[in-house]
Amino acid sequence: MQATIKFEADVGKVRNIMYSLVLEETGALSDAINCMESIADATSDRLIEGISEALAHIQGASRQLEQYRDMVTSFEMARLDTKSSLPTEHIKSQVNSLKDAVLSVAQMKAFDSFVGSISSEEATEDVPTTEEG
Repeated sequence: MQATIKFEADVGKVRNIMYSLVLEETGALSDAINCMESIADATSDRLIEGISEALAHIQGASRQLEQYRDMVTSFEMARLDTKSSLPTEHIKSQVNSLKDAVLSVAQMKAFDSFVGSISSEEATEDVPTTEEG
């Protein structure tokens, strides 16, 4: 019988939790060894039974250990992805801030140019012309 367990744990405890789960599988492997030891003096029928029982324990432990390996791998990948995405997000925000600053400078230059053109027009209008008729 199998059960699915889902719970939250502090990130710092994940390694110890996974280690505890892995150690639990030593019981299944010990059971497999006991099955194999008990068949040393067995009849042919008992030999087949003992081998089958030992394999069932080994295969069960193998499935669990594969799941634990995949869980730890997934956790580590997520942890590393989170670490690597933090600087990326920080850089993105800096780039956006820089883009905003460049846009602001461009707008200020355009405004300065506009004000400058108004000043030039006023200066040319104030200059008296020498062609009076």
